[in-house]
Amino acid sequence: MDVFLNIACVLAVTYVGWAAVLYVLQRRIVFARGGGIPDRGAAGVPEMSEVFVTAGDGQKLLAWFQSPRVGRDTVLYLHGNAGTIEGRGFKIRPFLDSGYGVLLLEYRGYGGNGGRPSERGLVSDGLEAMATLAEWGISADRVVLYGESLGTGVATAMATALNHEGKAAKAVILEAPFTSVADLASGRYPILPSRMLIKDPFDSLSRIAEIGAPLLILHGLGDHTVPYEHSERLYRRASEPKTLALLEGAGHTDVHDHGAMDEISRFLGGSGDISLDDRGAERVHLASPS
Repeated sequence: MDVFLNIACVLAVTYVGWAAVLYVLQRRIVFARGGGIPDRGAAGVPEMSEVFVTAGDGQKLLAWFQSPRVGRDTVLYLHGNAGTIEGRGFKIRPFLDSGYGVLLLEYRGYGGNGGRPSERGLVSDGLEAMATLAEWGISADRVVLYGESLGTGVATAMATALNHEGKAAKAVILEAPFTSVADLASGRYPILPSRMLIKDPFDSLSRIAEIGAPLLILHGLGDHTVPYEHSERLYRRASEPKTLALLEGAGHTDVHDHGAMDEISRFLGGSGDISLDDRGAERVHLASPS
């Protein structure tokens, strides 16, 4: 009897220990952080300007900006949990070449920025970036919110908040989105009480129906980090107009190698096909973003 009791105690202590580790370290998992200061030349976007967005708590956040050409919208790009904005240059290159404006925002705690990332912090910072664009003459109805992986949680929360304020975005693009961090955690750690331990839920499933903007969801059928079923659930919950593009052969980080930009081009067709090359068009003159 004592042997069984001892085994039960060991198992209980182990279980509680793993749960404690998950609770304490979860932000290191969710927010993997990035490396050094991002370099525009290394990213392949040397023409973009270095600007700073002032967060609500006074934190100065690095961002790269290029104004739109006449008649074009602006993409606010929110990257995934690893790396920095430097690694996203190839994803925004087609937008730049087709005349779209781009604001590539670096998160707090990433890429040399101060502060510590959290759901509340990242969403608040994203909304400050929208306010900054408005100050430069770019209203929300001329902004396409583009979220990648972790950034999909930020973009969805932002879009919902903006819609509730009567300032809906022009459109929302979600690349490899997840329904919630709790759903991801419970899928990866099924024997742990993951849902009770989450600090940053990023519950996109509860928000997606209220974004108030046309929606495009992109997901690789071979994604083993965030299973594509997350996108299917989000799509079913979302309001029209909405498009779901499940990309054959794509994983979590390579949807742009498997036709993602073609899907984006079709989705944004009403405001200009991004496959067009109109480099001779004039950029819109905006107030100085310095």
